[in-house]
Amino acid sequence: MSHNPGELTALLSPMVALAVQNAALARRLEEERAASDARERELAELTAELLHAHEEERRRLALDLHDDPLQRAILLAREFGSVPDDRAQRWRLNVEEIITSLHSICSNLRPRALEDFGLIGALQWLLNDLRARCDLDLDLIIRVAEGARAEDLDLDLATALYRITQEALNNCAKHARASWADVILIREADRIALAIVDDGQQGAHEGSARESLHLGMLGMRERLRPWGGTVQVASLPYGGMLVTVQVRLGNEHGRGAGTRRPPHPGGHRRRSPFAASRHEALPGGER
Repeated sequence: MSHNPGELTALLSPMVALAVQNAALARRLEEERAASDARERELAELTAELLHAHEEERRRLALDLHDDPLQRAILLAREFGSVPDDRAQRWRLNVEEIITSLHSICSNLRPRALEDFGLIGALQWLLNDLRARCDLDLDLIIRVAEGARAEDLDLDLATALYRITQEALNNCAKHARASWADVILIREADRIALAIVDDGQQGAHEGSARESLHLGMLGMRERLRPWGGTVQVASLPYGGMLVTVQVRLGNEHGRGAGTRRPPHPGGHRRRSPFAASRHEALPGGER
């Protein structure tokens, strides 16, 4: 059966028009995706700049508090201490409480341990500080791939991981009604993972506690946006909470596995009834 040119043109024209329309649509979708990726990169860069500026402002405030009000309070306490008077001694004790409070504020604004000793040292300091202020039994577990260095991190990323841990532990101490919490840091060839797990009671995160957790999660995700990191929160069968963080890194280190646990204050590690299930959901299936 043969067709004349006019019939072939009439037959093929809708097909050609559809193909051209599909090609135009695909090109437009590709342009929109490229524009969306560009906006996402710009947002990540802006977030990183804002977080960096925020941390620098905290650092400046910490230095200002340390160099002026704190030093004046220390001098005032010394002057009261040199006066043999009961009232002066009571004032000295009050001033010493102010000094302790100012020290704590400065450390929370900008932990010197993060710059002086790196992420692991800062996390250990954070746990020690929290132990002194609450009854939580806290432990830090470090797992580093053979040949890798846990401290080989950009300072801004280390700061983000520190702040996320601080937020999770503060939430645990205030709302979870937990008796213990573990912080697990895993450094592998191409990623760093962080887990904060506790034995909080079921139903502890309700009402204002749930709102606080939700806002905390938003802040955690924003902190990791510049590195494309992820944050997940899961409730555990026994009532505890598990916060997991994953950040992909360049594959510049060797492979292997190693575990290092900083010494636990007070000697013997407690035996929790949840010990068998505590680490089942660690990032990447770590045990």
